[in-house]
Amino acid sequence: MNQRLSLFPGVLLFFLLSSFTFAKAEQNRLKIKFTDAQTGQAIPYAAVTCMNPDSSGVFSQMTDTAGEVPIPPGYEKCFILKFDAIGYKRKIEGKFCPPFNSPILISVSPAGNKLKEITIESQRNLLRMDGEKKVFDVSSSIAAVTGSATQILQQVPAVNVDMEGNVSLRGNANVLVYINGKPSGLTGANRQAVLEQIPAANIDKIEVITNPSARYEADGMAGIINIVLKNNNQKGFSLNYTPGIGSNNKYQSNFNLGLKSGKTSLSLIYSLRQQAIWSQGYATRDNFFPDTSFYFVQYVHAGNLPVTHSGRVSLDWNPSASDALSIGINASLQNQKQEEFFQYFTYSPRTVFLNQWSRQSVTYAENITAEPTLNYKHLFPKKGHEISVSGSFSYNQSLSKATYYDRNIENLPLANELTLYNPINSLFRIGTTQADYVLPLGSAMKFESGIRLNRRLLGNDFNLLNSEVGNGWTTIPGRSNQYRYDEWVSAGYLILSKKNQITSWQMGVRIEDTRMQIGQLTTDSLVERHFTDLFPNLNGNL
Repeated sequence: MNQRLSLFPGVLLFFLLSSFTFAKAEQNRLKIKFTDAQTGQAIPYAAVTCMNPDSSGVFSQMTDTAGEVPIPPGYEKCFILKFDAIGYKRKIEGKFCPPFNSPILISVSPAGNKLKEITIESQRNLLRMDGEKKVFDVSSSIAAVTGSATQILQQVPAVNVDMEGNVSLRGNANVLVYINGKPSGLTGANRQAVLEQIPAANIDKIEVITNPSARYEADGMAGIINIVLKNNNQKGFSLNYTPGIGSNNKYQSNFNLGLKSGKTSLSLIYSLRQQAIWSQGYATRDNFFPDTSFYFVQYVHAGNLPVTHSGRVSLDWNPSASDALSIGINASLQNQKQEEFFQYFTYSPRTVFLNQWSRQSVTYAENITAEPTLNYKHLFPKKGHEISVSGSFSYNQSLSKATYYDRNIENLPLANELTLYNPINSLFRIGTTQADYVLPLGSAMKFESGIRLNRRLLGNDFNLLNSEVGNGWTTIPGRSNQYRYDEWVSAGYLILSKKNQITSWQMGVRIEDTRMQIGQLTTDSLVERHFTDLFPNLNGNL
């Protein structure tokens, strides 16, 4: 007992010192203080949003009674700030960079007109749950002004986009990417190029479905990412133009024209985007073979300048309160020139220099995408009772012409350097027809069914030719390939679900009949497959 009492003063002193240290750290943290530009008074309970210049690390906070907000650790370098408060003008500041004096004083001007009435508005949450989907609100992101779909996806929780533009969901790259709920030309081969062609300013929201129901295709085992584009909902005539300019040769212009009259609305969106990309890298590798082993070092410097034109035209017609017809087309064109310079060094296991050679490559690429769509929906008198029919065709063609200049610096003179020419032509087409039916069964339960027909055509022509100085181009045997893939998928699904304030569950089944042909034109070989699969689905929240 006495021993426990003797420990009490030491424990008390430890907590007092810890509390004092924490309070001192809080006091020394960098703060921003907002004051009225006319009266100098502090502005409490204002909404403040801060973000790193690369559009990452968003945090929002309310000012305290002293009109101050602390800056979390990690923002002591540079940040962008947005301020909103009732009765004051919205304030968006560019980059704040050190050195800072704490607190950072910012004065805000009151609104010019006195309010006769107060309208309270709330901003949509950046991320919210909507049934089986997680919905990311793009309008709440500063990157939506100048970025692309790739940059927006980098901010979506659970979605990963690496330096090569490969998209994965919770570490799994087996992901389906939809545009407006329909399969698109976003295959693994051209996904990066197509995502870079979609301006973030044209995106309304991104839906992430990690546990797809029987309504969706069975291909995306990791989940589905659905990119929902904006539509014009404003009555009358609207025109919006947003230019953008950034460092390192970055430019963007977004043009949005809308016209809505009576039962018809027309929307036209055009975007021009240019972004210079520079990179450098270093890699090492140990090679072990039965007859020899060596140490390999690689250096690379690369520059890329893509220029993208993209647009969307949509026409919506509502002949009655229960019928809606929509026709649209998305199109984009991207041209780019990419230059890379590689240096290679090899060493023996004892780090004795063996050889050095270099490679310089120049690639000209063109990516064309076009996607017309047609959608019709009919609403029955009973709420939630509806039927919809849609059709779409997605076309994507990628043309790439790369020239490689290889030079063995140690042994061969410049006149004997080897040149490689690598033209690649990839063509992707997908046609989709779908019908969906929803029938409510009471207030909490509903029945869903539908059918879908898909056809995918994929072609890839890969050619590799070489030439020594003074000679013409010669095809390298065994290094060229012509590939064709043709697939038909017929599918149907049934879903029964129930959702209330406490619990929700869903069970369904999907059946798919697949016919495919895989052809190698180079070797004149053809492989055919035909199979039928059944995919049951059951999930719920208790």
